[in-house]
Amino acid sequence: MKKLLLLFACAVFTACSAKLMVPTQADAERGSDRYAGLTLAELKTGKATYEQYCDKCHPLKKTENFTISEWESIVPDMVKKVNKKESLMTEKDENDVLKYVTTMAKRS
Repeated sequence: MKKLLLLFACAVFTACSAKLMVPTQADAERGSDRYAGLTLAELKTGKATYEQYCDKCHPLKKTENFTISEWESIVPDMVKKVNKKESLMTEKDENDVLKYVTTMAKRS
């Protein structure tokens, strides 16, 4: 019975977690229009930072569910909230997340 409950809990957790888009070289090239010289490594760092910090308070949101302008408003507000509780996110962390989420955002 315990194994069944554990299996069920894992299935629910997996189903509820956001399937984040994995950045590609094409994404880095597209993002270079907004962030000169943006690299795939920077996007991967942004994704990792997003995963590290943003799910501490709420489930991760799919990047494509929001527009660039929405993310540009959301990220600074969330960083302020995180840093009110404890000073965790640096300006670099914020910029890394912003580059990732805006590059992977909903395209109009």
